[in-house]
Amino acid sequence: MGSFFFIIAVLVILGVLAFAKEFLSEKPKPERLPYRKKDYLLTQAERSFYGVL
Repeated sequence: MGSFFFIIAVLVILGVLAFAKEFLSEKPKPERLPYRKKDYLLTQAERSFYGVL
């Protein structure tokens, strides 16, 4: 029974270390995202369909 808890504790510690390594490693951040803001919410066809509803 004691070895079972030891194995669980080791697995938890390994999981915490893997989590910390992933989030603490420095990754290069892109300067700008490849997205653009649209000037309008709906296209002309979508607006027309919405008007019919």
